[in-house]
Amino acid sequence: MRDWWLNVAVNVVAVALVAIPVVEGELLNRALFAEIGWPDAATDLTIANLEWGILVIVAAIAVWDVVGSYRRARRAS
Repeated sequence: MRDWWLNVAVNVVAVALVAIPVVEGELLNRALFAEIGWPDAATDLTIANLEWGILVIVAAIAVWDVVGSYRRARRAS
């Protein structure tokens, strides 16, 4: 179970490292997207929505990893 707690800590740090730039609006380079002309008026998806979607995916993967490692740790003990 000690290893499981380490896994939880690593996943929390990983989510935090993605969450901080998302909250500040700096995860994706807006100048790059402006250069390629996206998003345009034809789409409802904004860069901010894309950033929040990335954060949700990273958090979901972290939760999945924590739950899976907990199950493996309980089975091993």
